[in-house]
Amino acid sequence: MDITNYIGELITLFAGGFAAWLWQRLKTKRERKESDIALIDKAIKPLLESIRTLTEQYGELTKKYVDEQDKNLRYMQENINLKGEMQIMRKELERQNSKIERQSSEIEKLRSEINELKKAKP
Repeated sequence: MDITNYIGELITLFAGGFAAWLWQRLKTKRERKESDIALIDKAIKPLLESIRTLTEQYGELTKKYVDEQDKNLRYMQENINLKGEMQIMRKELERQNSKIERQSSEIEKLRSEINELKKAKP
């Protein structure tokens, strides 16, 4: 055999070894990436579930808050209405008290007139 055959075989050997090394390296990188993706996926899934749960709880709490605010607004409106009614009733009470005072004073006048008439009648 001559040297060119040896060189050809050597080149083939190095090319084959390099190709195998490159293939193995690419395969290892791909496997590492897949492994990293699997680890990230495992780490993210619980986080996503927690986010989903927290989002649902936030939605429920927001709905409760809005419902309570609506209830408070209704109570405030009812309170305003009751205050209005109370003012009307106070005015009516004042009017009735004034009327009672006038009638009491009229009754006193009539009593004094009756007493004078009784004194005038012998």
